[in-house]
Amino acid sequence: MVKGVVVGNVVKEPEMKTTRSGSVVCQFTVAADLKAKNPDGTKKTEFVQVSAFGRLGEITGQYLHKGRKVTCTGELSGAAYMGNDNQAHHSLRQTADEVEFMAGRIAEAEEQQTQDASQMQRAYQQNGNVPDGFVAVSSADELPF
Repeated sequence: MVKGVVVGNVVKEPEMKTTRSGSVVCQFTVAADLKAKNPDGTKKTEFVQVSAFGRLGEITGQYLHKGRKVTCTGELSGAAYMGNDNQAHHSLRQTADEVEFMAGRIAEAEEQQTQDASQMQRAYQQNGNVPDGFVAVSSADELPF
């Protein structure tokens, strides 16, 4: 068994599936930048197909989204194959034991929205001015929901 750690960003929305035995599996692809560079000097990226089973798969499928940075730990396997272009290709797969959600583009955007809302609230409290598109509410009884 080869165990490895993959750190990178989720390429597309994870897919949830159920095996014949009824176990949940979440499959997603992680783009991990390598230290090595391509001959033209650009970043070299490895794409790893990750599968998370059972409860880990359920949680991952529910909360993981495209663009999120993750660290996945688990068993790695590789395969080599001949493509339609008659070139040798390889693929990496990982069966995850652990998936750690990290700060990434989505988390940063959510944090920015929270900061913007806090700034608007402070401005309202200091100036008493209601921002455009909002209505002043003096008590919870006036809320429309």
